[in-house]
Amino acid sequence: MKLDQALEDAVKSVEAVQESLQARRLEAPATAHTNEFKGFLVLHSVKGAALVGFERGYGLAFSVLEWLPDGAPKLSSPLIFKVNKVALGMAMGYNEVFSVALLRDLSPLEALAEGAETIMGKDFDITGMTKPVQGDYSGRENTFHETSISGLGDEAGAAKAHVLSVSDSLMMCDLSLYGGHMSVDKDLMNEAYGSVYGTNQDVLRGRVELPVGLQPAVGGITAGLRSVVRSCVEAHDKLNPKVEKAKEVAKEFISYR
Repeated sequence: MKLDQALEDAVKSVEAVQESLQARRLEAPATAHTNEFKGFLVLHSVKGAALVGFERGYGLAFSVLEWLPDGAPKLSSPLIFKVNKVALGMAMGYNEVFSVALLRDLSPLEALAEGAETIMGKDFDITGMTKPVQGDYSGRENTFHETSISGLGDEAGAAKAHVLSVSDSLMMCDLSLYGGHMSVDKDLMNEAYGSVYGTNQDVLRGRVELPVGLQPAVGGITAGLRSVVRSCVEAHDKLNPKVEKAKEVAKEFISYR
């Protein structure tokens, strides 16, 4: 994987999720305040199978250094990571998936930064019902994509996350069990930052300046994430009057009784 391609795919992932939210093909998680989100994972992956399957991809991981007055996140420089999964079971087809994970907890990013291969398992489950990015796949029922990423070894400490995922799917059937890992891609990090840039933790804590070559892509991703998070806040604002109305009805019912 070349760095330019990984950056391009990350931008496409955010754009695909943003467009799906605007078109109401995805439902944004209701969020009261932008500062509930502490970080983001942006992932593009390809899933394919002919009985024995695989899923692989690349992505960018950001921590939020602060939220700006215009609602945009001030992001750290990104960690560039790779995902590799294998599958056992019955599967046939091809699936291109664009995902954005909204993290309320930085523990998966911290685990990733520490250099250990992050186990992909059940304790940090990010799952999305995928929608076609383009074309008419309405006749295909099996467009369900599930990705599980664990940043912790202890299930009790599982990170909270929302994943928004869309898919350009030609997966005809998938009854497989997937397992694999996520890890920082050292070669792409060296290509992006040079061989000496400090530590991965320094990157996430905002101590490493964003390289010039990454600025256009990260600028586009930041704008897209601002739009995605705005959709989450708008979903909360629309939901809140309904909740208040339900409370009023409940109070009236209790008083009547």
